[in-house]
Amino acid sequence: MVIYCGSFSKSFSPAFRMGYLVAPENVITLLSRARILLDRQGDHILDNAMAAL
Repeated sequence: MVIYCGSFSKSFSPAFRMGYLVAPENVITLLSRARILLDRQGDHILDNAMAAL
């Protein structure tokens, strides 16, 4: 199993705190559930901006 993760902070700005994960679907599902428990608020403006890129 290979899990690849990274961040966009060096490409854009250190304040741009967003990363990515490439992994099997079951791993992403499990980690997404854990993320929801840890951070319920999120940053929707930043998420939408990244999705537009």
